[in-house]
Amino acid sequence: MGYLDVITLPTAKNHLRIDSGFTADDEAIQRMITSALELIEHNTSHILFARDKTYYKTVDNDRIVVFDYPINHTDTDVTALHYSLRHEYVSDTITLNVGYSLPEDVPSPLIDAALMMLEDWYFESETEGRKFTISDQVNRILFNYKRCIVS
Repeated sequence: MGYLDVITLPTAKNHLRIDSGFTADDEAIQRMITSALELIEHNTSHILFARDKTYYKTVDNDRIVVFDYPINHTDTDVTALHYSLRHEYVSDTITLNVGYSLPEDVPSPLIDAALMMLEDWYFESETEGRKFTISDQVNRILFNYKRCIVS
């Protein structure tokens, strides 16, 4: 699974009200889908499709702190500490399978936020206006799904 399984090209084109027969912008739309979903992952720590990720202990911490969500499983016998918004592992390195297993498991507000970004980016690309900005409405959605707030 990948980003284009979370939001398919036909879904995006339907949201943008683009005729399915019009294919000239397909590559740009797919790139925007990927960019929007990557941005959501980086801003919320919700991993939008399942994959293995390796985490390492940092110099300033005696354990690995993972904010990514959801954590599906680990094949190691590492001691895990579970907190409400993070998991900590007593190890130098660990590989976890993280992310939503099915596209329909991704919270719908995150999908809506991605589609709003896509709409803004697609239609603003023809102007010099708010090119590739994120609206306040999208920022509010992302803030509500953040798993880590750094001050």
